[in-house]
Amino acid sequence: MHAAGNDENAGEAPLLAKLTKDQENASIGWNSSIGSLQPTGVVTFTELNGYTEIHVVMQWFDPPAGILGEWFSKAFLNPEDMLQEDLERFKELVESRARLLTQ
Repeated sequence: MHAAGNDENAGEAPLLAKLTKDQENASIGWNSSIGSLQPTGVVTFTELNGYTEIHVVMQWFDPPAGILGEWFSKAFLNPEDMLQEDLERFKELVESRARLLTQ
């Protein structure tokens, strides 16, 4: 199974990824060999005291331009900030859909 998407906010090209793990209500993993960073990762969901804990592990290859590219990435496109923003959007999406389903 392949998934396609893009991050219009970051102005990036579409990302094509192959799902490597898909366990309903438990985890999802992906692997991309397209693009310069070739991201791979897994997200796990664990029920914890009435809430869902989300654990994200991502890996990617070195950014283009070596150390200079890594510095640029952290200075202008901080991956940790981007991940936090994505998780917050994901949380809002899931919670809004859950409200719709319970109404």
